[in-house]
Amino acid sequence: MKINLKMFKNVLISTLVLLIISTSCSLPKTTYQYVNKTEIKTHFGPEDFVIDSLPDSPRLLIVCDDRRHPEVQGEVWQMDLKTEVASKMNLRFKEKQHHFKPHGTHQFDKYLFVVNHKGKNEEEIIRFIITPDELIEDKVYQEGFLGSANDVFVVGEDEFYYTDYQTFGGGLVHYKKGIYTKVSKHFMMPNGIEIVGKDIYLTTTLGGKVYKIDRATFKKQKVAKIKGGDNFMRVENVLYIASHQKFAKFKAHYKRESKNAPSVLYAYDMTTQELKVVYANDGSEINACSTGVILKNKIYLAQVFQDYIWIANLKK
Repeated sequence: MKINLKMFKNVLISTLVLLIISTSCSLPKTTYQYVNKTEIKTHFGPEDFVIDSLPDSPRLLIVCDDRRHPEVQGEVWQMDLKTEVASKMNLRFKEKQHHFKPHGTHQFDKYLFVVNHKGKNEEEIIRFIITPDELIEDKVYQEGFLGSANDVFVVGEDEFYYTDYQTFGGGLVHYKKGIYTKVSKHFMMPNGIEIVGKDIYLTTTLGGKVYKIDRATFKKQKVAKIKGGDNFMRVENVLYIASHQKFAKFKAHYKRESKNAPSVLYAYDMTTQELKVVYANDGSEINACSTGVILKNKIYLAQVFQDYIWIANLKK
């Protein structure tokens, strides 16, 4: 039997890296403490959310996918930030049986862009029109799609960037006027993306680094080290970055929900470049945190698998 040595080498290196990341070091420490801890029920897998500031009462728009049951249709939920009441939103597709397995999401004006893993080797990004209780499919970006999208950041009504989530050949893709271009390459599982002015920030789940990329030249520099980096949330000059510290426990939690996977949230100050841990837990409060933010002394955490958003007040 002929063996592809390059593929074998990549698999071996990937396995070794994952093993090292999964077994080394304890959870990072934090001085932040929280009270009035609450679980807000949603659909399973509320992996990513955005803060919708269009309505009178600000809310979270939460994309959910039950990753343990791929046959189950994904959903989008909303949670009122004042009342903390969550409810399922109606999704109006142009196709009657549109397979919906959402991942990363980003809002631009009245539109919500959602990465959708429609089927095997069938990737797309859907642009929805946001209404009070319904998302209406407006446009689907599929023809010419490059790679396997994870997260998306929208810079115009018809222009966006997304991360191509590959183990070693991962990259950053730009879309404009019907053309997809891979503008930056050689990342190890690029995941979250945030754009601030002329800078693109990007996490790498396997690479364990946060990069800053110049939008004009696409020159990149490492600005922080974070194991298992996931999604960003931005509040003024601070980027909140979710992290998966223990891949072995993450995988065990995926297989069996009773197994805990740690959750860690960092805050990165873009001005001072200070990186600090604002939340760290072994999974007993929330497992596999994928998105998080602190707003007005309250923390909001999303997760990859279970069926709730975790919120709490910052102890003064």
